[in-house]
Amino acid sequence: MGKYVYIDNLGDLNGDGAENANDALTVLKASVNKIKLTEDQLLRAEVTGDGVINAKDALEILQVAVKKRPEYSIVRTIEL
Repeated sequence: MGKYVYIDNLGDLNGDGAENANDALTVLKASVNKIKLTEDQLLRAEVTGDGVINAKDALEILQVAVKKRPEYSIVRTIEL
């Protein structure tokens, strides 16, 4: 078995304590290489569980932020 780590504040890329449109926009910018995410942001950005950061992650963050979806596709732990 591998080592697991808990991801605190999944989807909250700017660290303000909540998922919101700014976090989704940050993910979109990163997905088209407009900005580079920190290691911590990379862990918080991948919310769909497909292994890549893209518009799907931004959409899920936005859906959680506006309560259209109760939670993310992945759990808050990842295997290292």
